[in-house]
Amino acid sequence: MPTAKPRITITLSDEQHATLQKLAHLQSVSMSSIIVDLLDTTLPVLQRLSEVLANASQAPQAVLDGLKASLNGAEADMLGHQESVLNQLDLLVGLSGAAGADAAASGREEKPAAMPRPPTSNRGVRNVPPTSKKRPISPMKNGEKNGRAKK
Repeated sequence: MPTAKPRITITLSDEQHATLQKLAHLQSVSMSSIIVDLLDTTLPVLQRLSEVLANASQAPQAVLDGLKASLNGAEADMLGHQESVLNQLDLLVGLSGAAGADAAASGREEKPAAMPRPPTSNRGVRNVPPTSKKRPISPMKNGEKNGRAKK
């Protein structure tokens, strides 16, 4: 079905395409929907960036130099966070890969860790029957009709 929305064509490297294709397959969505979600997520940042660049094209050189220094500092901060995030992701990939490799090497499926067994006895706990008398749930259970006992 044709759409009235604007379309663009992009060229990807083999690595970009393979990664995008793998993400799309794992999430059962199209590659284009992954790109659209990514753009939607980063749209506020892109809008601010376009405003900064528009203002920068009209600013004097001193302001541009200050802006450049500020952006370089922000980029350095973001790269530090990026490295931390990538290290965490690598750790998760390593953990899941190691567990899968161990299972594959032993020829068995990976099973969740066993729960600890309950204690063999519960000392000090007794099962004592209730001391209350048995009462019928309704008068009909004792052969009574309309609340009256049989004569």
